Amino acid sequence: MEEKTAKSEIHLPILPDDLIVEQILPRLPVKSLIRFKSVSKYWFSTIFSNKFEKTHLKFSYYCPQVLMLENGYLDGLNYWLSLDECSNVKELVAFYCKYSIIVPSDFYSICVKGSDNGLLGLYDASDEDFCFYLCNPATQQCSRVGSPYDNHPESMGVFGSGFGYVSSIDDYRIGCISEKDQKGRHIDVFSLGLGNGKEQLF
Repeated sequence: MEEKTAKSEIHLPILPDDLIVEQILPRLPVKSLIRFKSVSKYWFSTIFSNKFEKTHLKFSYYCPQVLMLENGYLDGLNYWLSLDECSNVKELVAFYCKYSIIVPSDFYSICVKGSDNGLLGLYDASDEDFCFYLCNPATQQCSRVGSPYDNHPESMGVFGSGFGYVSSIDDYRIGCISEKDQKGRHIDVFSLGLGNGKEQLF
């Protein structure tokens, strides 16, 4: 009886870790990767490495797209609009409700400045310091990037800002224009890689 049981066992091939990490994981959606990060320390460190991020972006280039809709007509909220390959709407979710844990508790007036490679450039319009944040909705991480008032607290206000990725230097940048009394305007560029702002007066 034991011999029959032993013979009936199916032996599945074991895939080596390097094959899984290099060929399979980069093709998976972000939600699956977030679950798989707890498989082992090796998988965790690999999934959150810069090399893996770039590989995953290459494979996901033609994946379904998402849009951020700012200030909904009826309720004033931002929405996360997910589209399929044919640009049909798959999901419409209020941004504040779904991702409120990634931003500070007093971050109640979210304005989206842009999105690139799955990251969002945000600022809090209600904040007197006009702080900029970089958020990753998939990993639920958010970090303060900077504020024009960090470099020149005498600024009167911010007139424009934007967010984007600079592929030539592999860095994300947030830029803004603020007024300094009657003397001129400042241009601040905040870098995720450098962790500080560059300033120019004109």
